Amino acid sequence: MFIFYTLNGTILSLLTNYEIYGGLFQIILFSQSPLISILGGSSFIEQSNILLLLIPIVVYSNADIDKLIILNDNKGKAGIYQWTHLESGKIYIGSATDLSVRLKEYNNKNYLSKVKGNSYIYNAILEHDYSLFSLSILEFIDITNLSQGEARKLILSREQYYLDESFTRGDSSYNLLKIAGSSLGYRHSYDSLKKISQPRPNFSPSKDHKEAIRLANANRILTLETKSKISTTLSHPIYVYTPNLLFLVKYPAITIAKLKLKISPTTIKKYCISGEIYKNKYRFSYTPFSDNKNQ
Repeated sequence: MFIFYTLNGTILSLLTNYEIYGGLFQIILFSQSPLISILGGSSFIEQSNILLLLIPIVVYSNADIDKLIILNDNKGKAGIYQWTHLESGKIYIGSATDLSVRLKEYNNKNYLSKVKGNSYIYNAILEHDYSLFSLSILEFIDITNLSQGEARKLILSREQYYLDESFTRGDSSYNLLKIAGSSLGYRHSYDSLKKISQPRPNFSPSKDHKEAIRLANANRILTLETKSKISTTLSHPIYVYTPNLLFLVKYPAITIAKLKLKISPTTIKKYCISGEIYKNKYRFSYTPFSDNKNQ
């Protein structure tokens, strides 16, 4: 592949594959007619006004033909990638601690079909196929000697930079979210929500995860209304029944039920609200199921 940089139709420079792999190239272009297109494996790029255009380190013009090359080239490398639909110019920007692992997921249609949910890029690849997409590596990121948390923070900060640039330019985008690593504004499918709600017996949060939760809670300011609701929930009596609705015991508060039954308050609350049977053993309720005064 050859990439040409043009200014008002005049070729400024030509970079070969060898030079492209050498690093991230930056160039200021002055032009009145913006154009970004990829034709026959060659990229002609012009940019309107005075902008700093970040040229990808490498562009794979056919994500289908270049599939194996993509995985081999990017094995064990962290960085920022960009999918581009060749007909519409629509793009998707993402990041990964290991680009090869992440991109291998994209190349697995069974995986995409299972997790596509509301993901525009997954659905677009399934609909249009790989041959209608190019893949660009915008930047490789050195995460050597960084902790998992530090690496994630650095990678997301660089992804955020490219997202900000893209949204500022008004690019047509498959990115639903404007914040890197955020789920703000994303609507999960019903199946996804069901999976999220299930217990995760093998899940063990990392030290960074625990510290992030601690800091989030430490800086959290609760309103009087929220405190009141928490107090009401914790002090509400809990009625416990068999699956056949035979009364077992009443606990004066959810905290007492937690200690006696060794079940988390969140779980007890969940089953009080849903009315479902807990592990084929108990039914929980905030109110008695009958007017029996012994309850």
